[in-house]
Amino acid sequence: MIRNPFRPLIKRMFNFQRFGSSFHLTIKNSEDLIKLLELDEAHWVATNAPINTINTDPVFLNLLDNDEDTRIRAAEVKAAVSWTLSVLRDHGGIDSASDILDVAAVDEENEDGQIIIQTANKILSRLRSEKQSSITLTQIRDIKRKEQQGGLDKAGVVLAGAADTDDEKQLINDILQTIGGETHPGGKSGITFDGLQQFLQEAEELENWRKRADISPGETSKIMPLGEETFEAYRVFRELHEKIEQFYALCDLIQLNPSAEQFVYSDERELNALDVHDFSAIKLHVQRAAVSPPNDAAKLNFKAKHNPQFTEQLDAFAI
Repeated sequence: MIRNPFRPLIKRMFNFQRFGSSFHLTIKNSEDLIKLLELDEAHWVATNAPINTINTDPVFLNLLDNDEDTRIRAAEVKAAVSWTLSVLRDHGGIDSASDILDVAAVDEENEDGQIIIQTANKILSRLRSEKQSSITLTQIRDIKRKEQQGGLDKAGVVLAGAADTDDEKQLINDILQTIGGETHPGGKSGITFDGLQQFLQEAEELENWRKRADISPGETSKIMPLGEETFEAYRVFRELHEKIEQFYALCDLIQLNPSAEQFVYSDERELNALDVHDFSAIKLHVQRAAVSPPNDAAKLNFKAKHNPQFTEQLDAFAI
């Protein structure tokens, strides 16, 4: 039930007018809206109605439908009326059915009223209307449309183009490249608050992990098992990773079927089809070949015969 905080402001007298076979409350000004909060729902022609049956501004209806169930309910109407009356200390704009908001009419002691005043002043500044003290509905919607096109929307999806500085733009692009983003109404990908929070959390975790890599010369740790040479060893490992995985996979194949050994390192049929005068074909053949002859013992011997294409990496990795 919506309580009426404006009860002291009204005389309890309702004005009804006959429409067809029934009577309905007449609403002509702000006082009638205050009375509406006192009207028993038994006197409403309907306590809820589908949005698509109401002929008025669809943006207004969607804002009025605060539970987004596509129906306008009596409680939602009362809540909207109560909120509107509470943020305005001067109800003259309501009485004149004006679509112009006089900033001075907003109650600066009301929490939401303070937000409205701040927003209105930003819009006036954007319009370069410092001497102007009121804004129209058309101006508000025009500003909103431009902000959406520039990179912001009500869903909180921010595009890199909305950044004020190069550093902010770089941050947004870094988040998009690592965490990913969501599709902005304009079609591009932007970041959300949740994405920003995730990025900052992971960045902090990465920084803490990097601090653990700070060791003195000659020292080792759990994440630096080779001391200062760990980074270089890992770089070489990454270069050989796929080839080493290939080697052990071929070893598994030979253990499963020993007869495959004669094919897995140098397939005679592939060699016969190889054009020895085609440099690119030869290079590709060597790169695709195993890093070392696979064996049923699944042992990679760095001193044994191996693929010359990977000699430098194998030597560095063995050290």
